[in-house]
Amino acid sequence: KKIVYAAAGSSGLQAMADGLEITPTFGIPISQIKILRAGGLEDMSRPKGEMEDSEEAAKKDGKIIETGDCVICLAASGNTKYPAAIMRMSKEIGATTIGLANNPNTKLLNQADIPILLPTPPEVIAGSTRLGAGTAQKIALNMMSSCMGVYLGNVMDGMMVNLIANNAKLFKRSEEIVMNITGCNRNQAVRSLKQSKGAVKLAILLVEGAKTINEAKHVLDKEMQNLRAAISALKAKKLNQC
Repeated sequence: KKIVYAAAGSSGLQAMADGLEITPTFGIPISQIKILRAGGLEDMSRPKGEMEDSEEAAKKDGKIIETGDCVICLAASGNTKYPAAIMRMSKEIGATTIGLANNPNTKLLNQADIPILLPTPPEVIAGSTRLGAGTAQKIALNMMSSCMGVYLGNVMDGMMVNLIANNAKLFKRSEEIVMNITGCNRNQAVRSLKQSKGAVKLAILLVEGAKTINEAKHVLDKEMQNLRAAISALKAKKLNQC
């Protein structure tokens, strides 16, 4: 199943910023994250403001939504046609809908399975919802995606234990996460990460006593990807063997 963000204008930018960070931060496959922004994501240098009023565009874009998906629709006004149309489609299909809006008694809040009102005062620059409304949306989306990562077992002691490392900074961070959680030295961390092909959770379990990658995977799957529980299971197994 997928997480789908649907929005227009500056709300679409907030949705995009949050959605694009989920895969590298929590290791969720990119195929499970979809961002529907009125006008598309291809040419961000040429905003297509008129597309936020296009229900036809929403119907076309919304074809990717399936039963069981979670669809997050957001708009400062709460009545923007594009995300409102996506929400209607989603409910008809059987997806779970979350509505975020900065104004009460609006379409997104009234139709959503889970309505979230983000009350903000009038903008310092009238009508520029990239300011107060956009900031509130960003905070809410960050909280939601972070709680999701924690719930799925991809965070331990405030560390991203399922991150995808693809640059020098993140390779070093992966090593430090393994070191901090297990107490091993950097050489051990590097070896275990090489053996696990960069998978931080598996590397940690190798340091903690898993004899093979397959054993580490088995323990992790058995504990529903919860690393803390998997470490405890490995330690209990070692005690029983003594």
